[in-house]
Amino acid sequence: MQPLGKEDFDLVYHALELWRREEVENINATKSGPERKAALAGLMDEETQLIASIQRHKLIAKTETNKKKKKGFLDRCAAPKEWIGFDGMPTKMDTPYTMRAKDLKMTYESLDKRYLTREERLDILLQLKLTVKEHDCKLTKDIVELIDREADLLMRGTKEKNLEGLRQRISTLFLQYIKTPLFNPEAANLLKVPEDPGSLRKNIYYCRGCGNYLPSTDFELTTNARTIGRCRKCKDLDGEGRLREDFSRYRSLLQSIRSTEESYSDNSRIIFLLTEADLRYQRRVRGIGFDGMPTKMDTPYTMRAKDLKMTYESLDKRYLTREERLDILLQLKLTVKEHDCKLT
Repeated sequence: MQPLGKEDFDLVYHALELWRREEVENINATKSGPERKAALAGLMDEETQLIASIQRHKLIAKTETNKKKKKGFLDRCAAPKEWIGFDGMPTKMDTPYTMRAKDLKMTYESLDKRYLTREERLDILLQLKLTVKEHDCKLTKDIVELIDREADLLMRGTKEKNLEGLRQRISTLFLQYIKTPLFNPEAANLLKVPEDPGSLRKNIYYCRGCGNYLPSTDFELTTNARTIGRCRKCKDLDGEGRLREDFSRYRSLLQSIRSTEESYSDNSRIIFLLTEADLRYQRRVRGIGFDGMPTKMDTPYTMRAKDLKMTYESLDKRYLTREERLDILLQLKLTVKEHDCKLT
């Protein structure tokens, strides 16, 4: 198994929690005293090692996800405009902005190429230098300075493994250059951060967990929420450390219900406001099953109450024979004699 997304790691942490509970029950059932404490300490050490291993996999998955996001951003910026023509066929057209984004994309991809000769690397750096020198600002000056530093080190015969950090800084700054709408106008249509800093003052809330001020999109609100509470990252961290719940079943159920509601075409929006946590509440507290129908389960208390109800209803029956009435009284006597008090 190679977990990649948040849902995959939720399954891993849920499996870890099930394993930990099973081991704790086994230790409590078979050992006691100092042996039990030593076994619990050993279990904690083993759990810590497993968590560290999961975090290493999570870091690798995060790196791969960031690479895919960067590539997707560059591809969307360089994609031509597309629409359906009068003949019903798709039509594509490159604008000056998309052509500019395509050139920047090619330059960025050439920076990440490996196993190049010194002359090929110098040609790429020269092309990058000519590209960023079209604008004069602090960012472009920093990029040009790093380019000159790498070119000087290449001419001195520095090994490539000693230039990895410098090349990573150049790639990071150039990606920031690409994401700036002043240098790449097509990026303005894809960035989530508005160009006007004053608009950031709206819909900003305080997270009680990490203590940061974050936009409203970073908070997950349920249908019965009264306060903002904690952000998504704090809830995810709390879930990994304590709860370790698996919401995959509720997620599948929610998608199935939404697909069914869409097929009705009645403009219903209620189901699209529900989250996996809401379905979990319906399942555990209100007794709604995974098929969306109410589920019933008798507990020892409800079974006891059901027996008392049947006995009480039999006492109110009329037109009984003497034997039937005596049977009912005998059953009532056996029921109340289970407890010894003044009432019984």
